[in-house]
Amino acid sequence: MIKSEKNQYLEGYQLLTRLENGLDTIAKRHGVSFSQYLILKQIVENDCNEPSLLAKAFAISRPAMSRKLMVLFRNGKIKKLYNLKDEDQRITSL
Repeated sequence: MIKSEKNQYLEGYQLLTRLENGLDTIAKRHGVSFSQYLILKQIVENDCNEPSLLAKAFAISRPAMSRKLMVLFRNGKIKKLYNLKDEDQRITSL
């Protein structure tokens, strides 16, 4: 990578980091991080109420999404509805 390209990359990364921090500051006024806000928005506005659908929407692994949802659950931001019809209790709706 050419030095000027590397500098542009670093400057862009720093800008995105400052933007993310600013968005986190705004979201924290409502008791969530910006990434948590985006998850909640996806659940409410797009009726994306299954962890596997959320993982797909955010292009992250199911375990990673499960960890993010567990934080929201523990903080009382979401409720989990467990599958009572089938034997597989891992299936939940939000």
